Amino acid sequence: MKTTYFSAALLLVLGACGSNGPGASSRLQASDYDQTCTDITQCVLVDLEVCSSCNCPDAAIADVAHAAYVADKNSLRETVCPELGQENCPSCPLREPQCFEATCSIR
Repeated sequence: MKTTYFSAALLLVLGACGSNGPGASSRLQASDYDQTCTDITQCVLVDLEVCSSCNCPDAAIADVAHAAYVADKNSLRETVCPELGQENCPSCPLREPQCFEATCSIR
């Protein structure tokens, strides 16, 4: 029985390592987070590109999902991003969140 648990645990660890290795995506998906809303005050802008330090928003998620987004971004940044140096960031386009049809989005 112990061998079964050890094998299962090893597969989980190896699977997790494989998904964050070379070639792993450095971009989060807004659809992975709660985007439901009843008004605009429940939406926050986020930058889904993990390895950029520019923080130009390119999506909107529900404010209740923001803590999970930040945790995921920090965790992924540690595993897939090269050292973040000084980046020459362009001016971010002015973007606004909106609550359209009960879903946070960006305009």
